Formats: sequence, C-alpha cells, structure tokens
Amino acid sequence: MVSLLLDCHELAARLATHEPPVVLDVRWTLGGPSGDGDFRSGHIPGAHFVDLDRELSAPPGLGRHPLPDAASFAAAMRRHGVDHARRVVVYDAATGTSAARAWWLLRYFGHSNVALLDGGFAAWTAADLPVEEGADSDPIALRSSHSIAAVCGIAIACDGSGGMSLRLGMAGPLPPPCYRL
Repeated sequence: MVSLLLDCHELAARLATHEPPVVLDVRWTLGGPSGDGDFRSGHIPGAHFVDLDRELSAPPGLGRHPLPDAASFAAAMRRHGVDHARRVVVYDAATGTSAARAWWLLRYFGHSNVALLDGGFAAWTAADLPVEEGADSDPIALRSSHSIAAVCGIAIACDGSGGMSLRLGMAGPLPPPCYRL
C-alpha cells in the first residue's frame, strides 16, 4: 500500500536513488495567476510544473474546474514523465489543496502509486533542502506510440448509452469503470 503522505526528507532520499519518483508542482491560487511564476522562482529539483487550470481541469462549463477528459489528462501527465511504473509525488505551496486535486485525479484515472508531499513546498524549504530555479527543464514530449494506458492505466466510465462519461458534481455517483484502455 502506498502512503498518502510523504515526508520531505523521505522524498529527498528517494530523489537520490536510481529510480526517483516523478515530482509534480501544482502551486496555484484561486483567482490568481498560474503558479508558473512561483515554480520558476524555485522548486524541488527535477519537479515538473502542472497548471491546474489547463492540465487538471477541462475548460470551464459546468463549474469552474470540471474534470478533464481521460485523453487530455493522460497527455498532460505523459508530458511530465508520468507512467504506470513510476511513483508520483505531488505538492503545492503548503495547504495541499491543489496538490490533492492532482493526487485525486491520478488515483481516479488508475495511478495508485501517488503521494502528497506533507507540508508542500513550505516544508521542503523550511527543512533547508535544495531548490532549483527556472522553467521546467525536461518536459517529456508527447509520443504517439504511447497509449493512455502507458500513463496510468486509465479507466473510462461507461455512461450507459455506449459513450464515455467522466462527470463530476452531478447528481448521483459516477458509474463504475467499465474497461481499461
């Protein structure tokens, strides 16, 4: 079983191994600018910036941040190096609010090996651990040969009419996943 929370010292130790986790920076503020500026000012070494508004949400419609469709989410995660075999650690500034969305989406779409950084970037810097500056240095290019399943074994829910359904915030529970891509 994967622990929900990962301590910053444990993450630092895992980053030094031959199989480091994928680290996703999901800093974001409601009504504020993208967290990309914060990311460029300093982030955990090797982390990839994930834009909550563009990569963890569909365009606004029924709600401010509707659930992204499976293919869009898989493509975004693939760009950041996420695949079914690697552990993922997500963090935000400190509260865990936006990191929890990334954690939940990864779990919802079938990637069970994901954890939240306990205390977020604030805990990392308070522990005086190393910080990198600058843009995302190694985004993974999209490759048409990768299937959605290569990212996280994404499960698609059937809506009963033969189509796919990924609804959030509507009456009633989501239908169960009916097949894996």
